[in-house]
Amino acid sequence: MGLLWVVGVTVAASVIGFASATEPWFAVAGVCATPVAFGLRRLGLWRSTYLLALILLICATSSVPILQAISFYPRYAAAAVLAVITHFCHNGTKTSIRSLPRASRVLINGMFLAAAVGTLSTLWSADWFLTIQQSIALSVLAFTIHGLLTRRWSNRNLISGDLAVAYWVLSACSAASVVMNLAGLPDTESYSGRLNGLVANPNTLALLCLLAIPLGWFVYRQGGRRWVLVGMVPSGVAVVMTETRGALVGLGLGLVVVIARRGISSMWLALSLSAGTTGLLGVAGLIGPIMNSSAISAIKARFSNSDGGDILSGRSVAWSETISLIAERPETGYGYSAGPSLFPELHQAGRLAFELDSAHNSYLQWMLETGLIGLPAMVILLVACVQVVISAGRSRLVSGASWCIVGGLFLQTTESAMLGTGQVYPSVFWIVVAAGSILTIESPFLLAGQGWIGGSAAARYVST
Repeated sequence: MGLLWVVGVTVAASVIGFASATEPWFAVAGVCATPVAFGLRRLGLWRSTYLLALILLICATSSVPILQAISFYPRYAAAAVLAVITHFCHNGTKTSIRSLPRASRVLINGMFLAAAVGTLSTLWSADWFLTIQQSIALSVLAFTIHGLLTRRWSNRNLISGDLAVAYWVLSACSAASVVMNLAGLPDTESYSGRLNGLVANPNTLALLCLLAIPLGWFVYRQGGRRWVLVGMVPSGVAVVMTETRGALVGLGLGLVVVIARRGISSMWLALSLSAGTTGLLGVAGLIGPIMNSSAISAIKARFSNSDGGDILSGRSVAWSETISLIAERPETGYGYSAGPSLFPELHQAGRLAFELDSAHNSYLQWMLETGLIGLPAMVILLVACVQVVISAGRSRLVSGASWCIVGGLFLQTTESAMLGTGQVYPSVFWIVVAAGSILTIESPFLLAGQGWIGGSAAARYVST
């Protein structure tokens, strides 16, 4: 770990120094990150590698060209190293798949089936090189999840600590994005004035915020440390500034599902608090100023404007034409991850009206790329998610995972990131699903420092 830390800090310092020549604010960021570098030595090998992988994945989606260039291939290498470490660098005993909770078994089977289908689609892919590259990356993610569930995760604190790494990285990205925008740095807003900050697209930043906010609640409930909730603030501010409708609705929908799963009393309490807060704001005369503020006005305008021909910014056209393409090759599709090269080619040929590089719908995207052959894999993965939501939603301890999954699944109706390897979203979302699956009420629950315990005791504990 000491050698790895020295090498990592040396490489990071070299990159920051080189980048500072063209982007002066990198020097400031490097100075601010110095204390963090020394703190990494306490994280351990797996968490340090996961943190590095997430940072590289974020950099690959950055609006800063030099960050994209230096992270494009290293992100895949970091993900591969993480999978190896997950499988071979653990202190606990191995757990067989058969002894895992049902949701965990379903998730593992779904991930490996999706990777197998993606690899098989290389045979008929419209872009075989991209398909095999992304299939390998998807296999790496599947092996990482398998290793977490069968090797690494032996107690609840370990799971919480691993997810805390993702939470703080995403929170830091949100905070940096907001600060960069307030400082007036270039390329931190889209042409329409929406925040994209450190990344290249407002919707991408919204994806990260949607993950970070429920993750913050999950980490807080696991440890009970209220200061952890501070990390949710920049993500909350950033998601509002992105004005991404799917993320805002997804967060709200996930929260409603979690509260509803807690029962009538929780729903009544939430309604009472909402009504009381609204009443106090009304008495104070603040409802008008809040609803007429620039941020809220911009969000309301986003739900009513027709940029791109409809209120979905042209997505309905994309979905319609994607369905037509699926009908042309319904059995096999066009090859996993072939969409980014397929769409521009068909648009230039005059066959497609929209100019997007994806279907902006993960479910249609998967059907387009893998056809009916890939349908069982998607169904299995969705079943795993539903099992986790149903079970985890009953517990305050694991409700953050349920919130994240519901919001994430909803947002994928307008984005294509669910199985988009090489992106941040799947590298966090599916690990959250894995954590929720092993902490479900039906599983042998994990008590901190005590390993596996019996199901009846688990049910009593998780319902608190």
